[in-house]
Amino acid sequence: MNGSLDIKDIVIDLQVYPRPQWSSRTVEHYAEALEAGERFPSIVLEQGTNRLLDGMHRYQAHLSLARESIEVEYDAVPEGVPTKLYAASLSAKHGDRIAGAELKEVARETIHDNPDFNMRTVAQMLGVTRQTVGRWVGDITERRREVRKVKTLVLSRAGWTQEDIGEFLSVPRRTVGDDVTSNISANLTEDLLREASEGLPGELDESARRGSSDRDRRPAAGHEEDRGRRARSRGEGRDQGGGTSFIDKAKEALSGEDTRGREESRTNREDEPPRRRVRR
Repeated sequence: MNGSLDIKDIVIDLQVYPRPQWSSRTVEHYAEALEAGERFPSIVLEQGTNRLLDGMHRYQAHLSLARESIEVEYDAVPEGVPTKLYAASLSAKHGDRIAGAELKEVARETIHDNPDFNMRTVAQMLGVTRQTVGRWVGDITERRREVRKVKTLVLSRAGWTQEDIGEFLSVPRRTVGDDVTSNISANLTEDLLREASEGLPGELDESARRGSSDRDRRPAAGHEEDRGRRARSRGEGRDQGGGTSFIDKAKEALSGEDTRGREESRTNREDEPPRRRVRR
């Protein structure tokens, strides 16, 4: 219910505040206006938590005047939307609006922490174009593509089929086919390998054996068992027995040309029905 609330009941969570800091000048200006009798819009709190979503300057102005209560309204953060992004969307609409550099940091944090979040939605909520968000987060998405390529190549060299790789990484099979034929040697660093190791099975060869010829001889129930074992085998990309590190295995796996992956890509293309030639 909207209305007046004891100011001590408001929860300040700087993890969802979309600015690095608030403006003392704006707080002073608002406090002076309050003393002159001006009424301000209600601050916005998160429904169920009382976390402050919008109105930090108004809140700080009330505090500076030792006011005991403040007018509030409650919003429910939409499901699946990061709270900081939602708070930034409110701050971008009125008052001491959030600046471009601050919007950029919110966009980058959102895409970094939520890889599947739609960039068009980020743009709409922050009041900028999709192209602007793309420029802001270009290095993040490019790094993610490089990590995916390394994972794809390592799994391919370990004997995984493109179908299994696509299922494991949640990408289309055509994307896997493109990745296994890509050349990443120029960008391959230990940092990239270490990042790519996160979430991969610790025993790549064993998973590959279960994922290829053995599975072809097992019934469908065996397939589900294999997937369950593969999921349980995911770890930090390290051998739990203290053997060769993932980094060493990956370097060895990526040291030669992936002819198997190229052959599979070629076979997949040959299996596709021929495209009809359009006469002009």
